[in-house]
Amino acid sequence: MGLPAPKSVIIKTIERYEKKQKDNEPGSKGLEDNTQNDDSFSMAKKIEQLDVSKRLKQLHALASYNWST
Repeated sequence: MGLPAPKSVIIKTIERYEKKQKDNEPGSKGLEDNTQNDDSFSMAKKIEQLDVSKRLKQLHALASYNWST
């Protein structure tokens, strides 16, 4: 059974999300960096998808846990 993510992991995820949002603002240098380096952007996207998948599996395990024992 997976345990909920520690608070530090959640905070890091939020910080990563906020940084991505900032990088994707019009006129930001981060967007230019991402388009110049498609491989890094693609890898970051895959890692993010794996993180989401992992969180969903943990939530599913938590939802199916028998709390009465």
